[in-house]
Parts: sequence; C-alpha cells; structure tokens
Amino acid sequence: MRNRVNALQATNSLIFFNCAGAKVQEVEQMVENHLETLIIKHFDPKKADSIFSAEGEVGINCLWE
Repeated sequence: MRNRVNALQATNSLIFFNCAGAKVQEVEQMVENHLETLIIKHFDPKKADSIFSAEGEVGINCLWE
C-alpha cells in the first residue's frame, strides 16, 4: 500500500507542476537531483555491504517492506 501512495503522490506532483507551467523534463530533472542528494546524504556503504554474503547472495539482514 505504501508504494501505491508514493506513486500517487509522485503523479499528483507531476500534474501540479505541469499545471503550474513546468515542463516534464524540468520536473524529471528536479526529481533526479533530489534523489541523488538523498542518496548521497543517507547512503551507508557498510549497511549496503552487510545485506550481501561473500558469495553475492542477499543475506538475512535484508528486510524488504
């Protein structure tokens, strides 16, 4: 359900920006820039590495929503 809500919010935001006169490409670039900023700010390589075993398989520490 959470993913559907996020998708709906993204769609509504795109519609809002489009109605406000922004071009789709501008909105896409804003979203990409924001996601890049969030990844750089919050990415933890140790946590990312901890979900994979030495063989490259996903380990038990990986909790998907």
